[in-house]
Amino acid sequence: MRALENTNRPKLKTLIVGDGTGRSRLEQAAGKRLGSSVLLTGRVPRDQVPDYLAAMDVASLPQSVDQVGSFRYTTKLSEYLAAGLPVVTGQIPLAYDLDSGWLWRLPGHAPWDVRYIQALANLMDGLTCAELNVKQLAVPRSLPEFDRESQVRRVTAWINELLNEMRI
Repeated sequence: MRALENTNRPKLKTLIVGDGTGRSRLEQAAGKRLGSSVLLTGRVPRDQVPDYLAAMDVASLPQSVDQVGSFRYTTKLSEYLAAGLPVVTGQIPLAYDLDSGWLWRLPGHAPWDVRYIQALANLMDGLTCAELNVKQLAVPRSLPEFDRESQVRRVTAWINELLNEMRI
C-alpha cells in the first residue's frame, strides 16, 4: 500500500488474494483506493486461486531477511511459476538461488524498509510492456526444487535425521 501511494500510474491496480489478521490494516491503508485500484478478494477456495493468479501480470513475494523469511521457499512460489508470473521480491536467498531472469530483487532488509517501498513504487510506475514480456518469457513453468517426489524425498530424509538425532 505504501508503494502504491508513491506511484503516478493512474490505471495501476493491485490485487491481494487471501485473508488473514492483517486484512483490516490493508483496508485502512487502502483508504479511498479500496475497490478501485486496490482489490482485496478475501479468502478464496483453493481451486479458484489459479483463476485469480491468471488476472495478474506480476506476483509479489514480500519476505524479510530474518530467521523466518530468509531461508524458506514459500508455497506461493510454485503457484506463481505455474501461472507464469514473474515475481517481485527482496534480496533474499531464493532470489539468487532460483532466478534465471524472472525475478526483480528490490533493495532493503524487509518489505517495510523505505528503500524496498520506493524501489517497488519505481518499478510499478516505470514498468513497460516490453520489460514485463521479457520477465514473463523467462518464468520457468516448474523448477526441480518443487517437484513433488523430490520434495518428499528431501523432507523424509530431513525428518529421519531429526528422529535419529532425538534417539541419541
